[in-house]
Amino acid sequence: MKSERTYPVYKVNKHAEGLLVGGHPWVYENDILEAPGTEPENGTLVDVVSPKGAYLGTGFLSLQSKIRVRLISRNANDTFDTAFWRRRVEYAWAYRKTVLEPADLSACRFIFGEADQFPGLTVDRFNNVLVTQTLSVGMEKLKPMLFPLLAEVLRADGQTIDGIYERNDETLRAKEGLEQNKGWFALPGRPTPAQTWTQIRENGVLYRVDFEKASVVFEDGKVTVYPDRDPAPYTPKLEGWDGYTNEIAFFSDVVSGKITNERNPASSAAQTIRVIERMKASADAAGKPQCI
Repeated sequence: MKSERTYPVYKVNKHAEGLLVGGHPWVYENDILEAPGTEPENGTLVDVVSPKGAYLGTGFLSLQSKIRVRLISRNANDTFDTAFWRRRVEYAWAYRKTVLEPADLSACRFIFGEADQFPGLTVDRFNNVLVTQTLSVGMEKLKPMLFPLLAEVLRADGQTIDGIYERNDETLRAKEGLEQNKGWFALPGRPTPAQTWTQIRENGVLYRVDFEKASVVFEDGKVTVYPDRDPAPYTPKLEGWDGYTNEIAFFSDVVSGKITNERNPASSAAQTIRVIERMKASADAAGKPQCI
């Protein structure tokens, strides 16, 4: 039996109904036929129904985004309490344990947005620290309850989690009416770590990861290097130009939009892939040449 619905209702057109029935997780502003007479609070949960009133799902409302609703459930009997979100977190962690080797679990993507049914939320694990990025207003409002659960679920499985660091320095937050910020999320009863770096091991190789800032940053046309041991960042001075520095300059200009990449079109990349595939086929055939 379906539970009694108490959420504001948004009715969508046939186009949106087809998308949602097919598994799409979003409702776009232009696909809404009817909205509540009194505008709900931004980030609240709302129900989505078909043109005939059939229940299609429940999701977070975003009043400032063209993605008006981000679904979190298609089950009318779900209750969106702490237990619901704990199950979601536990499922995401159990899935990682299924697809990753035990040695790789200390450095992995723990939550991957809509793929794990946490719309707008990304959580990466770097050894003893979880690094998050929140890009939807619904998830932003859920943080006080959800973030402690992230640490609790991993600790219950014997994992060491000392803190959660937020990297919300992303311009996309403005589309949700959210400000940019970064820093430690205060976990109840836990002091925040004293440093913003940790060490991870991938494929037997030990790496130092600074999650507060990248090791090399390209911004406003300038490259800045943040060394591991010297706290003072610096801009490298390149003596003259060679093939290597020319490639770096070309890459930077393309990324910044200063120039258009006409040197490496998509067709060139496709040809490179075909060459690699033939090289593999040749190796599999004990060196016999393969036609490209």
